[in-house]
Amino acid sequence: MFRGERPEGVGAADVASRAAGLLNPADWGIAGPQEEIDGTKRPYVLTARRPDGTRIEVRTGDHNSAVLYSGQTPALALREPQEFQWPEPVRTPETLTPGYVLCYECDGLGACHDCGGRGWVPSEPHGRSNCRQCGGQRVCPICRGGGQLAVFQLSPYQLTYYPELSQ
Repeated sequence: MFRGERPEGVGAADVASRAAGLLNPADWGIAGPQEEIDGTKRPYVLTARRPDGTRIEVRTGDHNSAVLYSGQTPALALREPQEFQWPEPVRTPETLTPGYVLCYECDGLGACHDCGGRGWVPSEPHGRSNCRQCGGQRVCPICRGGGQLAVFQLSPYQLTYYPELSQ
């Protein structure tokens, strides 16, 4: 979007027709200029489109000297999409600290098991939304990224995930 000023002595209708005269020979589909009547103010709107979805709009009026130019292009990926790769676990049974167990939520991953540590999950129609499990924190909400839990700090409820500890 850009805001310019029309030269003194050039009317709003003339600006709109000049824009049409420039864009039409360049193979733009022209709609307008359309005069929108809003009380005593009379803005002129010219819309130019291309088949690929590119659009230019020129809006001006007799009530002031401003000319508003806006444009839109089709969505374009900035890079090739890559398939998500889950991170390696921060803890495995072999790398546990003595007196600790693998986190029952992430199984040693350390990252959130819903989003894989991205902080977001794919979602329609917006493309993605914040991960509800970790709230965008990217780490497992139980072990806070450590991948392990201290046995002496486990609650009775958490101990039910580790039946081997009750023996």
